[in-house]
Amino acid sequence: MDRSTFLQQAENRGIRPDAYSLGRRVDEAYVMEESLLGWSTFYFERGLKTDSRRFLHQSDALSDLMERLDRDGSTRR
Repeated sequence: MDRSTFLQQAENRGIRPDAYSLGRRVDEAYVMEESLLGWSTFYFERGLKTDSRRFLHQSDALSDLMERLDRDGSTRR
C-alpha cells in the first residue's frame, strides 16, 4: 500500500482524518513515522507512544496503520 491508496481507503471507510497522522506526532491519534530503522506505527497520547511496531517498508507500516484504524470503532465519522 502507498500513501495515496491509504488515504483513499481511509476516506472510503469513513475514518476521521484526525484519528491518524502520517509523519508527525498528533495527540490521541494513530501515527506512522519514519525512523532510523525504517518505519514505525503506534498510538500517541499525552506525549507517550503505545503499542509501537517497526517495519522495514513503508507499505507494511501503512497496512498495519489501516488495520489498527479498522479495529478501533472510535476512528469513524
